[in-house]
Amino acid sequence: MSDAFVPWWGDKEVVTEYIAPGIRYIRDAKTGELLAFIEGEEDDDMTDEQEDD
Repeated sequence: MSDAFVPWWGDKEVVTEYIAPGIRYIRDAKTGELLAFIEGEEDDDMTDEQEDD
């Protein structure tokens, strides 16, 4: 089992719209429904794979 975070919309096809630096919308690709509004920069720890010690 992976420890990776999977958002609740993980089973949907989504489109990410970058509105401004640090601000983006996540929309359902089929319906256009707004699924999430994300404000703030991504942390490098969230995007990089963690190394095994």
